Amino acid sequence: MKINIKVMYINALQGEEGECCRFSCEGELYGRADKTFLKYTEPEENGGGRVVLRAEKNVVTMNRQADAVSSFRFEKGKTHLSRYFTPYGTFLTSVTTNTLTVRQSEAGGKIEMEYLLTVAGDSLDSPSAEKMENKLSISYFVI
Repeated sequence: MKINIKVMYINALQGEEGECCRFSCEGELYGRADKTFLKYTEPEENGGGRVVLRAEKNVVTMNRQADAVSSFRFEKGKTHLSRYFTPYGTFLTSVTTNTLTVRQSEAGGKIEMEYLLTVAGDSLDSPSAEKMENKLSISYFVI
């Protein structure tokens, strides 16, 4: 099913003011049992990545493919480890989800989350690990 998608995200190094980015695009929506899948391609100025989101009531998984490849799992109150594959090497990541809301209806839905993303070369406890506070909101409407 074709959908319109509106994305807003804010990325900030921990303790600093963040940058806000917004974009709209078309995508696809499909579902299986109690899971909803959103598939879209970001505009080139936002990285041009192909994104697949799997939304359940309490868990969202995001797979993104562009110059870098990532897969993140968001679950309120939990930390999940992953790897971030880039042309410059592979980085360890952890995602700690502070808030997660998934609302869906026949006409569309909204996914909102706030999370702490930690990225490091070899150890997430390293003083050089970057910690970023993120907010992500994705609204979608059936066309």
